[in-house]
Parts: sequence; structure tokens; C-alpha cells
Amino acid sequence: MLPSQATAPLRRILGPCLRLYQNHHPSPCGFAGTLTDNPKQVFTSVSTPSTSQTVYFASHSGPQGTKAFSTSCTFCDIVREQAEEVEKKSLKFENGEKVQAFSTASFENLISLAQKVESGHQALLILQRLCVLHKEGKTQCADGEILLQDARLSKVSQVLDEQIMRLSPKVLITTLKALYEVSDADVYIVKTLATQLLWLLRRLPMASLIQVLQLHLSHQETSLREGLVKQTMTTLERRWVELTSPKDIIFLMYTIQGGETASQTLMERLEDRALDTVENASPKELYRIIYLLSRQRHRNTPLIRAAVYHLNKTSLSSLSAVQLTNLVYALCVLSVYDVSILKTVSAELPKKQADLTPKLAASLMMSFSRLRWKESKAVQIILDVIEGESKQSEKNETADISNDSSRIASALDSLDASGKAGLVLSLANLHLDTQQSRAMIERVVRLPEMSALQRSAPLQWLDVVWSLAVFQMLDAKAAASVLAEDFWGSLPGTDSFQSVVNLMKVNNINTAARLELEGYTGPFLPPTITTADAKSLQRGERKVTELLVSALANFAPLESYTLTNTTATGGYLIDAEFYVDNNGDPKPLSQVQQNSSDCHRVALKVLEFPDLTLPTSDPTGLHAMAARHLHSQGYVPVEVNHMEVAGKTKVVELVQFLQQKVKDALKVKDSAKVNTTSQTVT
Repeated sequence: MLPSQATAPLRRILGPCLRLYQNHHPSPCGFAGTLTDNPKQVFTSVSTPSTSQTVYFASHSGPQGTKAFSTSCTFCDIVREQAEEVEKKSLKFENGEKVQAFSTASFENLISLAQKVESGHQALLILQRLCVLHKEGKTQCADGEILLQDARLSKVSQVLDEQIMRLSPKVLITTLKALYEVSDADVYIVKTLATQLLWLLRRLPMASLIQVLQLHLSHQETSLREGLVKQTMTTLERRWVELTSPKDIIFLMYTIQGGETASQTLMERLEDRALDTVENASPKELYRIIYLLSRQRHRNTPLIRAAVYHLNKTSLSSLSAVQLTNLVYALCVLSVYDVSILKTVSAELPKKQADLTPKLAASLMMSFSRLRWKESKAVQIILDVIEGESKQSEKNETADISNDSSRIASALDSLDASGKAGLVLSLANLHLDTQQSRAMIERVVRLPEMSALQRSAPLQWLDVVWSLAVFQMLDAKAAASVLAEDFWGSLPGTDSFQSVVNLMKVNNINTAARLELEGYTGPFLPPTITTADAKSLQRGERKVTELLVSALANFAPLESYTLTNTTATGGYLIDAEFYVDNNGDPKPLSQVQQNSSDCHRVALKVLEFPDLTLPTSDPTGLHAMAARHLHSQGYVPVEVNHMEVAGKTKVVELVQFLQQKVKDALKVKDSAKVNTTSQTVT
């Protein structure tokens, strides 16, 4: 457009350029430009032959200067786009019969039409129909590359060369997709269209840019197509602020995850855009964002919190059983212990029970175990699916589970040995000590393939035996298989942390065999094996523990009365260890008489957030077994739930609280003695 403030000489220079463009583009849009001598206003019109309407673009000059129409396109771009639309409308409405002829033509008729093609749009329609016929085997040519180089298509190539600038990106992409499926080679026609797309990348709408990337990610057979992928990614990295659709953002996150370092910058920007658009995302899109982050093992805390927040505000009914399972797995990988979202998932499980397979249910149980989620209804649904309960009639729902081993076996058979071992470990971690879970564990450990894990997957076999120890289902054969030196001495450890975990489990099993297996004559761990490194397993801050130990110093002074952060036999950590008399009053360590009836050895253990299940606040399997073993070793376990301390900020309150906890533990010990005595007499 000529600037309104242009001087007469400048208009005389630019005028011929405008008239030259008119001469070369007299049709199909009927371009007409009006050049006036009035510097205040310049009109340019584009009239369509089908409607005889004229669209005016004007620049108005006011006292403050020029106010041009608001657009990022150049004048030539606007004219080309208008011509493009006019041509498509003309083909669609005025020449509908011709378009129909292209889409239904036989190979012979299509070749005849190709030699008379008049416009670029018609040329692309011919190519699209040709690709369809070739895929159907109706082109009399088995090789797509040879077909696209047929001399009878020379007119198509010529028209495309002349009118390629007028074709819309959408039809270019559609035609290229069809051509790529016909030939892996970049013949002349393919090069023409692909090169045009390459030139248009910087100006393509974002939706079209995404389509170009989608197409060429699936077709990278040549250097030209690989170059289109790289150039598209570069363009997206420059234009990332234009991304507004959660669907496009998710697609790009999925595309570049695990890619080259050059793409990591784009991934960070995509996460920023996802955070900006998460409010408008659907439940499925929110789920996919969380799942993609888990696949990258990337814990973007603001984005995760925002996605979980919006998931909590909506229904998850649109998610399938597989997607619900993947969502819980993603929360597990990202360590998202959000009670609200887990409750929402649990509420949705009854509706998806019919779609849950035993494999999905086992996977869900393992994820729940790592998240320490022990919601009774959700867990019951999972166990029912694994046992095949959902497929039973109502009359079988009340059947005795312990006597229905054939039904349990049929469902468990669909799981491999690894899945069965993971299921047993999950039940132990959550400490689901019920008749149903015990029957399931008993059935699993009797299967021949489980014994084979001792050699094929020793870490999984260790998990199975440790789980038996948690439920007090350990037998001499299983204990001896783990406590043999050739087994525990050769356990693989991926890192020092995993090695400590393995040794801890072996120590737990060793303690269970020593304290709870009557008549056990198998091997034990040698006394030289230490578990001092078990303290390294405590991760994160333990503020409540520090607060209570500090308050304990006012009740049982440190050094002379109390030992802190000790390790009992079996590798169990004790936050504070001290002695009290029958009244619960502390006794100095120097005056302790081990075998005295009025001297009790107290083991204080603070159960912080990682030590409890959700939402029940029950101890996990490890801590339930620890309390049992400490009691068998002569301790009086005093377990303090971290939530019991909430609101107690004064030292006096904390001291009184600890004193009462000790007295309550002594009462439990006395009542246990009375019960044991009465049973012996009976």
C-alpha cells in the first residue's frame, strides 16, 4: 500500500509497480487499485467475480499522522489470500461438477484431466486422487516413484511451478501427506510442494505449523523431510508464545521428550505455556500433562500443582480405566501425595470396575502402595478384580475366599511372576492384613514360578520373603533361602541406597526368623553384619521428631537418662531410648537393672508423614513389623503419630503428652502379660 503521506514523486515511482501487479494478476479475483492524488487517502479494492463485492483497504491520515489498517501481512499477501479464497469458492460452487470429476475419476480419466489442468488447486486434486488410486492398485504401476514421474503429469508440474504461491498451506500439507504414502523418494513434484512449505514456515498459522511437524515426524525418509522437521522445530522455538491450545502444547511435549539438548529449551517454554493455559484444559489434557511429566521424570512443581488443582475441580468420568491407572502411576513417579486427587480417583473406580483387568488392577495396587494409599473401598475393588470378583454373580460374593482357590488362581494366572511379586509387596507395604489378602499371598507363593525368582530375579524374591515376614507368614524354607550367604552376599545393588535397602530387608527377615520361627535351624546372618547405615534411609526433615526429642530432655535428660537415634537388632531405628519404672518415671542409665521387674526399656518412635498410610494414618508394613519385633526384644514401643503433636507448641504440653504416652504403653504391656498368663493357665 502507498503511504498516505507519500509525496507526488514517490507515488509516481511506486505507481508503475502497482499497475504491473495488476497486469500480471487480472484474474481470478478482479484486482483493482485506485491511486489518488489526495495524500489523505489511498484505496485498494479486491472484487470477487462471484459476488461482485468489493473489499476496500484504506489508510487514513489524520493530524497525528498515519493510521494504517492493522495486519501483519504485506499488501501482496492479502491479495494472494483473497485470490486463493476466490479460486476455492469458484471451484466449489461454480465448477462443482469439475471438482466431483477429480475426486471420482478413474485412472484413465484422471490422466486425461491432468493434461488439461488449469489451476494449481486442480493440480493438487489430481495428485490426491492419483495417490488414492495407487493405494487401491488401480494405476497400472507398482512403483509410486515411477508413477509420479510419468510424462503425462508434466502439465501438473508446470501449473504447480507457476501457481504454487497461490495455494493454501492446508491443501499443500494434505497433498504432501498423500504423496509421502505413495513414494519414499523426493521426486520433482514432492520437492516443489515441500520447498514451498519450507518457505512458508515462518508465516504459517500455528495450527498449520503443528500439522507440518506431525506429518514429517512420520516421514523422515530423505534429507529434505528431515530438514523440514528441524526447521519446524526451530520456528516453533521462536514462536512459542503463540501457542494457546493445550492440545498443541501436549502434542509438542510428547514429541520432543527425551530429545536432543537443543529441544530442552523448547520443552521448558512449553511447560511455561502449559502453566498459562492449564485453566482451560480438559480433564484428559490435564491428565496427559501430568503423565508426560512423569515420563520425563521431571518434577515441575508449579505445573503439577496447577494441573492437580484443576483436576480436583472437575470430574474424571471422561478418563478410561487405563488412563486412571496411568494417572495414579504418574502421581507415584512424581511423588504427588495429594489426598484430594487420590480420593477423586478412588470415587471413580467403582464406575470403571468392569473395564479393569487383573493387570491394570495389579498396576494400580503397586502405585497405591508407593503412594501409601489405603482407602478401603478402592483397595477392595482392586482385590476383587484381581480375584475375578467383578465377574462373579451376586450369589458368589459372599463365598468364603479362603476356600475359593480355583477362582483366585484363574485371575492370578494372567499376571506374570514379576506382577505377582509386586502385588505381594504392595499388600505388605500397605499392611493389608486381612483374610482376603492372606489367602491371595498364600496362593501366590505356592506357585512354581515364584520359587524360580530366587535365581532369575533375586531382588523380587527378597521382596516376597520380606512380605511374608511382615504378615508373620514366614516359613523356614523361605527364610533359609534368603539368609544363605550365597544369596544375600550376591544381591545386586544399583547404588548405595539400594544396597542399604536390600541389607535392611535381609536383617528384618533374620530378626523374624530368630524371634518368630519356632524350631528354625537354618542359617542366620553373621554378627559382623551391621545396619548402621540404615540411618541414611531417613530422607527429608523430621521436624516433629526433633521437637519431641528436645521436649523429652525436660522429662528424661539426655546423656544421663536418654540415648537418641539408636538402632535395634533387625536394623530398626529408634528416635529415643530410655528406662522408666512402673509409674512411668524415668530412671538414670547408671541405675538400670536389666532383669528388674520395675524397669522398662522404652523405645520412642515418631511416625512422620512417610511412615503412615493415607488417608487412614496406619503404620506401614515396615513400622508395624518393627513395633512387633521391638516388643519381642523386650522394648516397650511408644509410637507417636506426627499429627498428634499438632497444636502443641509449649514445652509443658509436649512433656505431659509424652508422659501420658509412656503410661498408656505400660498399661498395654501389663494387659498383654495378664492375657498371656490366663491363656497359659487355661
